[in-house]
Amino acid sequence: MSSTASMYTVTSAFVAAEKAFLGENRQWRTKNEMQKVFVRTVLGPCRPELANIPELVSMAALSEEPINAFLRQKGFDIQLDKFPSLMPPKRAWGAASVLDVLLKWRTEGTRTQITTPIMDKFPAANLPKSTTSVFMSKLHPHPVASVFTKSGDVVHMTVCDKDLQHFSLLEEAEAISLNEQDYAPYEGVIFPMVDLNHKVDISWLKELSTLDDEGYPNVLTQALQQTKFKMNHEGARIKDAVAIGGMRLTAAINKPLPPLIIDRPFLFWVERPNLSRPLFVARFTEEDWKDPGSLQM
Repeated sequence: MSSTASMYTVTSAFVAAEKAFLGENRQWRTKNEMQKVFVRTVLGPCRPELANIPELVSMAALSEEPINAFLRQKGFDIQLDKFPSLMPPKRAWGAASVLDVLLKWRTEGTRTQITTPIMDKFPAANLPKSTTSVFMSKLHPHPVASVFTKSGDVVHMTVCDKDLQHFSLLEEAEAISLNEQDYAPYEGVIFPMVDLNHKVDISWLKELSTLDDEGYPNVLTQALQQTKFKMNHEGARIKDAVAIGGMRLTAAINKPLPPLIIDRPFLFWVERPNLSRPLFVARFTEEDWKDPGSLQM
């Protein structure tokens, strides 16, 4: 089964929710390992780069219908469930983001066919050497085609025998690009045409939580993604949508943590960067617990 990863779309939906309801640059609390990877390797690095992607549009609302209408208008059929009716200070909120990128090959190719090793035939595109180059990577056994576009974007394609999902897709692509070696002796590239409409499972994002700028806890309750992709001899079209829904909870859940109370004899020490041992160490007992009045001696 095909798999896709469009993490900038996911990030854009989070940023839309933050700007509208939560407060910008929230710190998110994770519930599972995939959420930890997402917050550390995707949300943080991708957030400041969204301005470099004009093909991303997003919106946020306090009810599901404006978000669902936005998704339908953009050609997607994922829909958020009805938001619950809540009394203030509780509230439900949601956001959606859509990526729509059209890539046109620098030189248009021709239609052809490919035959797989088991003799199945599929429609394919044949691009000339004027718009392609091929290289080898230290960490990948198959040649990698680079296809140049009219917009300046570069598309890479290579055979991949691994069953990759989510973050492993990103890691594999980055590893191949970072370990590029010499050009390989090929002229042009032939690849299958693609027509994909795929609903991506991002339910692992549910229960990700944060405190909004008023101090209320908020938790993610819905997370949907749909990817559409078409590719032929003329170019490629990427359309990706993400919709998220969340809920502000009551402040009572966010009780302040108690202070540490040191009420027994305690150890005290001072470290200094250029010293290998503590500068000063002491253990203070009750007979010396007194108000010094001043630090003058």
